Amino acid sequence: FAVEILRADASRLQFASGGETFDLRRTETGYAGSARGAKGGVKPAALVLRDWPPAERLEAYEGVYDLGGGKTIALALGNEKSGFFYLERPSELTGVAIGLSPVEFIAGECFYCVDPVRLRFKVVFDEAGKVSGLRVRESGKETFAPRLDLYREERVTFTNPAGVQLAGSLFLPSGSGPHPAVVIGHGSGAQSRHGFYARIRFMADAYARRGIAVLAYDKQGVGDSKGDWETAGLDVLAEDVAAGLRYLKTRPEIDAKRLGVSGGSQAGLILPRAARLFPGVRFIQLQGGSPGLKVEEQERLRLLLQMRADGFPPSEIDRAMRMRSLI
Repeated sequence: FAVEILRADASRLQFASGGETFDLRRTETGYAGSARGAKGGVKPAALVLRDWPPAERLEAYEGVYDLGGGKTIALALGNEKSGFFYLERPSELTGVAIGLSPVEFIAGECFYCVDPVRLRFKVVFDEAGKVSGLRVRESGKETFAPRLDLYREERVTFTNPAGVQLAGSLFLPSGSGPHPAVVIGHGSGAQSRHGFYARIRFMADAYARRGIAVLAYDKQGVGDSKGDWETAGLDVLAEDVAAGLRYLKTRPEIDAKRLGVSGGSQAGLILPRAARLFPGVRFIQLQGGSPGLKVEEQERLRLLLQMRADGFPPSEIDRAMRMRSLI
């Protein structure tokens, strides 16, 4: 949308855009205030002044940090190195980390919220220039969170039966092996070894910190992998997963008798196919499989079940379903 500046000075910013008028006052991280719609409705609004470091620098920050008392925070880039995300454990709170400077980040109370700030952290380096930890401020309390050495990440490549080279990361747990291992498959679309909202990366972290090695790779035609996911059918993508299992079998750090596959969404259609191609699979973990329904049918069913669960009356559900049909 076009932006019309109404007022801009050191303390206040007023502008109109997309049929809304914003009235924001300067804060520590940017501006916060309200937005008034064309029909007079008012809602909170915030604007953060970002200083976003390049993905190569954010990669150096990826890892797990110790908050003390059994709590940790993991940092990871999102799909195809877009976005930067955090995951706290054991609370499982997650969201986007917004850069105020190349080393300082904030997060709000919901996934994409920026105001009020719930979490703030600053990257700390040792004398050699390597990341040693985070200076974390949460709920008014400041803590130094040292970086944990829970596993080792190694960049690897392997090839599917058609000769397509795939690239990924092998997460090897600390301690003596051989380790059980899992290959993480992808959902639909262009997905890298990180996954949407860093879900694959966070899943790899969860496995590796518990002594299970993980192979997470870029789908064909994504990141550093060759090929083309848009022309590859389900059977071809299953061949890629099976190729990952065969690669793990060649590694001395891996227990070839304890291999499994994991994934969600479209992976629900791919992983069983991969298991037929690699009979040694010991388990398949489906994190929400993919039903035999088209997207439109899925969305209609999701809306119906969600509104019933939320207690909407039948008349409202019928109205929503008609609107869904129009969409």
